[in-house]
Amino acid sequence: MFYHEPLRTETFKTASLVWIIGMDVPAVFTVLRIFAVHRVIGKYAGCTAGHILAVYDECIRQVKLKHTPPLLFGEIKDPACVITTWRSYIVLQERTIRELTDDELKTVLIHELLHIKRKHTVLERVFYFVCCAHWFNPFIWIGLRDFSTACEIDCDGSVLKVFDGELKAVAYAKTMVRLMELAAAKNKSLRGTLGALDFWVAKHRIYNLLNKPSKLQKMLAAFACAAVICGTVWMSIGLSRSYFYPYSGISNGTEWSVANE
Repeated sequence: MFYHEPLRTETFKTASLVWIIGMDVPAVFTVLRIFAVHRVIGKYAGCTAGHILAVYDECIRQVKLKHTPPLLFGEIKDPACVITTWRSYIVLQERTIRELTDDELKTVLIHELLHIKRKHTVLERVFYFVCCAHWFNPFIWIGLRDFSTACEIDCDGSVLKVFDGELKAVAYAKTMVRLMELAAAKNKSLRGTLGALDFWVAKHRIYNLLNKPSKLQKMLAAFACAAVICGTVWMSIGLSRSYFYPYSGISNGTEWSVANE
């Protein structure tokens, strides 16, 4: 039995083409960006400061990282960050880093090393390509930003565990605020401010540091996330089948084919 419905087929083809183009554009841009960042990193100078390298080696041992990421000096927005292309690098803003005390420097380096150890940069890259596949959904892009914040919060808690009680949450929060102040002072566009987005993220991180959620709250949050994901997938499947699939095929299991004229 043949079912003639060229209009629905053409709509499906058009929607598929739009989806593929919308997915490929940010994906290709990201790949090109990785190559560009790799070239820029090649111009950064390796850290040769003996004092900083000594603290860095101590942090590597404390975090128990198997491979030592290259430590570089570069002109970046933040005092320190992890950049991942084919491998991970830790890049420091030299002017700001030299103003930190040994304890503050150690805290910063351990935080960045934990991003690498806990595979946050890899997971964020995977999440971004998932966002490319679902580019039309604004909520998944919001989720990407929240995932990045969640990685920072995860590292904050892990830093305290690495110090094993030697570093208090309040002291860690003060270090975070001081880094924001130093970064704002070095950045002309943010001079005199902390930056609205940075302030919001820092506020969220500090709140989680000083008000740790209970196990029950974590379980409820995980259950709520799972319920939202399952509900979204179920609704998506139902809507797509009802629009792009013949109704009789849904009701009685009959497979319809579209015959060419």
